Amino acid sequence: MLIKSGIKFISIPVYSHLYYDIIQENYIIRDPDIIILEGLGFGNNFNKCHVYEHVDVLIFIKARMNYVRSWYISRFYNLIYESNNDPKSFYYKFRSMNDDEIMKIINYAWYKINLPNYYKNIVRLQKKSNFIIVKTANHVVLNIIDNNQ
Repeated sequence: MLIKSGIKFISIPVYSHLYYDIIQENYIIRDPDIIILEGLGFGNNFNKCHVYEHVDVLIFIKARMNYVRSWYISRFYNLIYESNNDPKSFYYKFRSMNDDEIMKIINYAWYKINLPNYYKNIVRLQKKSNFIIVKTANHVVLNIIDNNQ
């Protein structure tokens, strides 16, 4: 999302995938020319969020679900690798597990948390978006759809 010009500051929570949590209470951005925010941060309160009032453009990134799942699995393994020397990392505990154990956790998170969240909170934002960017399996932009028409 892009925040409308003229905003003097915006307060944004800082989230870390590595720590699986917000790592600071808020990050203040002052006098921005442009701000791009990842939409998951709005969750199911998107319509009630005050930031939405200041959005110029909403962009929805779309890909086949099997691509998204593949990206999720890859990111999960990368975060385990990145956590190797950091016991505070959420993913540190997974580094001693074998692939079957890791895939059991990945499948649980995917089917019980991520996929339901996608269909409940994310996919509906596609209709509200100004543009839809369609990506391929290797993150190449396949198409940009003007949703304003």
